[in-house]
Amino acid sequence: MIIQKYNFGKQGLTLKEESMERELLLVGERLAEFLEAGNPEDSDVVNQGLQLYRQGLVDIKEEAADTITAEVQDETRFKARLNLLFPQDGSCTCDSRFICRHQMAVFFSSYSEHASFSDWLSEWKAPKNTSTAQ
Repeated sequence: MIIQKYNFGKQGLTLKEESMERELLLVGERLAEFLEAGNPEDSDVVNQGLQLYRQGLVDIKEEAADTITAEVQDETRFKARLNLLFPQDGSCTCDSRFICRHQMAVFFSSYSEHASFSDWLSEWKAPKNTSTAQ
């Protein structure tokens, strides 16, 4: 579980920063549940979002308690809103019906301020144990 790897209550963080860190780690787990690494469409969304983030094409506009709003430069400029409580309820002007590459770019941009996106990717790509204990 990703959230267990990080120490909350880091010295020097404000209450708002701690809260945002907690929310981002939780949304990371939720995204890992919704997006399947073995699904080519999901994998494309994650990889394209990562590429947009790595190219510095994300401009965070607002970090609120439960959303992050940003503009992402792609073939045109898109306005993406990442819902931290329910990632599947975010929105983007690209009109994607589900989580899009622009929302993933926003996620990576904000997440990287608090945790390792490389660790998130590694854990997301790792085979999931789907067997149940009897």
